[in-house]
Amino acid sequence: MTLWAIVPVKPLRRGKSRLSGMLTEDERTALNQELLERTLKTLSTLKELDQVLVVSRDQPHLNTALARATVVAQVHSTQGVLVLPADLPLLTPEDVLTLIDRAAKPPVVVIAPDRHGKGTNALLMVPAGQIEYDFGEGSFQRHCDRAIKSGARLEIVEL
Repeated sequence: MTLWAIVPVKPLRRGKSRLSGMLTEDERTALNQELLERTLKTLSTLKELDQVLVVSRDQPHLNTALARATVVAQVHSTQGVLVLPADLPLLTPEDVLTLIDRAAKPPVVVIAPDRHGKGTNALLMVPAGQIEYDFGEGSFQRHCDRAIKSGARLEIVEL
């Protein structure tokens, strides 16, 4: 299976704004850069990923930017896409492999919820474009609903 990872990243100076009371803008910028570099390094170690595409959050809407990135992946004949935000500090190669392992027997949508069970920390689709992206507050349930409605097998992975 050909699989691309798509990594959305906010402009480094704007990410982690909720930490603005504890970290200066320069410190948040450095943190965001470190998280992005760490994510890319983690992904680059995996032979299961054919390509890693970084999508700038300078786009007006994240979901539109992700949809455009998915079209690029589809043009290059990728079978699946894994959307993985750049700011997951505990991400390991084993986590990514767990997601990939659950993507057997398409059509399938694999979702890793955030720790509150409300947001989406990872979204893997085979085939690419199986569902429309709907990141934002409460995205986990919306992504689950879209997966079921699309007829894909839904796999939820708690990481």
